[in-house]
Amino acid sequence: AVSGNFTTTGVANTAVGANTLSMNTTGAHNTAVGFRALDLNTTGTFNTAVGREALRRVTTAIANTAVGFQALMFNDAGEGNTATGTDALENSVSGEFNTATGTAAMRHNISGNHNTALGTDALGLNTTGHSNLALGRFAGFNATTGSGNIYLGADVLGVAGESNTMYLGRVGTQTRTFMAGVRG
Repeated sequence: AVSGNFTTTGVANTAVGANTLSMNTTGAHNTAVGFRALDLNTTGTFNTAVGREALRRVTTAIANTAVGFQALMFNDAGEGNTATGTDALENSVSGEFNTATGTAAMRHNISGNHNTALGTDALGLNTTGHSNLALGRFAGFNATTGSGNIYLGADVLGVAGESNTMYLGRVGTQTRTFMAGVRG
């Protein structure tokens, strides 16, 4: 396994697998497990990448966690992201403080910040939107650039570009609602 061949002053790194941490120079406290995990990291620190090409293109980012095939693969400088699942946050380049759990959750995010997506393809088309919450399979899938949205429930797709909107359940699926003080 190629592991940290270029390390000059980086310390406390762990690399397991071909081409893991292979360009590291001063990056420290990184863990890379899997083919090309953290492959292009040079100075990034406190990153954890587990899975083929997880965090592959990160160069300077800090405090990211990627678990799964190509999770956070194109992240370059985004910090504080957590991606769990195949292709989770795959295309995020500079997004920060996002949490994506599920296959392809937030897959197309580029620079959106402070989003939380839980479920397969949740916030799947988000590119620059920020401060969104999506829980459920395909929750908020159509949201692209809007911010401050809440999508709760499977297949609650949302609308591209909308902001400050909340969906609770899918029309035609949920027929009753119970909330403290509200009943319908």
